[in-house]
Amino acid sequence: MIDQNRRTVLKAALAGGVLAGVAGSGLLMPSRLLAASSGDAFMATTLSDALNAVYAGASLDNTETDAISFEDTKEKPANARSVQISVSSKVPNTKSISIFIEKNPRPLLARFQFESNAIPTVQTRAKMKETSRAIAVIEDTSGKLHSRAMTITVTESGCAA
Repeated sequence: MIDQNRRTVLKAALAGGVLAGVAGSGLLMPSRLLAASSGDAFMATTLSDALNAVYAGASLDNTETDAISFEDTKEKPANARSVQISVSSKVPNTKSISIFIEKNPRPLLARFQFESNAIPTVQTRAKMKETSRAIAVIEDTSGKLHSRAMTITVTESGCAA
């Protein structure tokens, strides 16, 4: 019994020492472990500012495509405090999906990045301030942008004043 407790303590001490050594050497950095942040984009207060922060001034003109679908997204949700938004892409080599709510105080809702063999389908929820367009922007591996918009009608604001 004592021998088992001693082994457990020694294993924990060794593991803690290794972890402290790795963290102290700089190999274990939170910036490497956490998702890359687009802080400016998420803090933007207008759609154009959010788009510029994410896509560095690229234009969405003439990018509307049927290869993007809003699966399971209702045009008239029952509750504006929790609107489900599902986006699926059939754009070849989808690299990322960004979702914007045009008239929300912070238009960028979410940004998802994919590996090459991933199935580009995402689902999230949003609070909506008022009736607005939800815009899905797909970036492929060549950097080309594709988009699709859907108007979501809300009868009552989901954002607290």
